[in-house]
Amino acid sequence: PILAVNYFTQAIVVGQGAKDWGSQSKELNKRAKAAINIAGEVLMSELSAIHELYERSTVLSEKMHRDIKYFLGIEKRVAPFAIGAVTTIEKPFRLLVLYSGTFGEALGLKAGDTILSAAGLKFDAEGSMEDFKAVILENLGKTIDVEVERDGKQTTLKMKIPGEIPEKYVLPQTL
Repeated sequence: PILAVNYFTQAIVVGQGAKDWGSQSKELNKRAKAAINIAGEVLMSELSAIHELYERSTVLSEKMHRDIKYFLGIEKRVAPFAIGAVTTIEKPFRLLVLYSGTFGEALGLKAGDTILSAAGLKFDAEGSMEDFKAVILENLGKTIDVEVERDGKQTTLKMKIPGEIPEKYVLPQTL
């Protein structure tokens, strides 16, 4: 995973410096994806051992971040849909990347945004993007205030939540 993050970071830096996602950035991004796929295969090959270790370790079960539990399938995700963002465990509400054509984009979010609160619920580093998704589920068909930090300034988005989650954003059920 560290190698993948390194390649991905290099791709972004090169792309930003050139103001273009050129061939060098595309190659670095391709390497990042390959490294992630390899890491994923290794991780998944030992998934049952990871689950067993989690069940036996009080420390691991208490200290493991929720997003890692979701990723490993140890806990079921709160909401069965994707926002389409890349975040980190350290800053789970900062959208490092927001992919084009995603639910997050349709809701009015932008890459670089940090979601501070939604419908009055404040978010912090201990949380998970699943918390934001839960607010969306609780407010289907409504317009809610979403506080974000965008370009260094705090702003309020009037986020119109559809009456139901569009099928194209729903995740396949794995648990």
